[in-house]
Amino acid sequence: MKAQIQQVLDMNKSGVLTDEQTAEMIAALASPIAPPPAAGRPKAWTSSLFQSLTGSLHAAWRSADVHGVYPSELRENDVRMSRVDVNDSHNYTFRGNKVRMSSVVLALQTAEFTGSVIGGSQLEVLTVRNGAVRALEVQGSALESAEVTDSVLSDLRIRASELTKLQVAAQSEMQRVRIGASEIKGLHLHGGAAWLDVRLDGVQVNTWDVDASTLEDVEIDASQLCRIALLGTTWRTCLVRSARLVDVTLQGCRLENVLITSSDGWRKRGIDGVTMEACTMEQVLLDDCNFRGTTFKNVHVQGVQARRIELGAVTIDGTDAFLHAIGKR
Repeated sequence: MKAQIQQVLDMNKSGVLTDEQTAEMIAALASPIAPPPAAGRPKAWTSSLFQSLTGSLHAAWRSADVHGVYPSELRENDVRMSRVDVNDSHNYTFRGNKVRMSSVVLALQTAEFTGSVIGGSQLEVLTVRNGAVRALEVQGSALESAEVTDSVLSDLRIRASELTKLQVAAQSEMQRVRIGASEIKGLHLHGGAAWLDVRLDGVQVNTWDVDASTLEDVEIDASQLCRIALLGTTWRTCLVRSARLVDVTLQGCRLENVLITSSDGWRKRGIDGVTMEACTMEQVLLDDCNFRGTTFKNVHVQGVQARRIELGAVTIDGTDAFLHAIGKR
């Protein structure tokens, strides 16, 4: 227990946990809660932040079960060390909720979840259909599965967390979203979904696929994105800075006012394994980048600038061989 308490104190010192969260977690660890059966016993603490916060407090979650929380018309909710299961939520508004060190299932149907905080918790399922999640802060938590359909996610702040699957589809929008110091294992945008004013800072994305959707006013900073597939997608007014992109495919896409750079004092990052086919690039700046294993076919460019570009194992076909291998003729 001493090592566990020390780890909580270290997270408080680094700013991951607030003083209130730290006090609650230490109290939970020190309280005489009976351990779960051997088959369900949680794993030992690891260096992973979300496992530290969720795995070792498995027993504490079970200290109370809350099957459904109150809509804001009745009262606000302050849930701690519990299991929260919200399924019957038609036309409700959940506002001003605080969920700490808990296990949560949220299924929102024509409902809204707004002005809330989730900290040190495991969000097992988040399903939003014809609804909205607004002004939500997620800190030091694990999100296992999120599916958003015909809905809006706006003013979200996600930090020091792990997202296993985030799927945004069917005309849904993510607006004014900030994700920092987190890992996203699977990120999917389909069927006319849109990212509008989204920032990724220090984020690891293991798989990212975008189909017939829009990315506008997006910044990706000091991050690594792997296995990227953009199909029939518009990428407009975007900045990619000090990032590493690996295994990237763009087909039938349009890039407008896009800047990709490795500047700002970081070591030069690479763009490995890029295939771009039947795409249009307008007002695009490529600055201080390494392109390795790259194929450009049937690419139409206008107003494209390139500075300090290194090309290796590149195949180019179209628009005067991509303006003579980016030397602009």
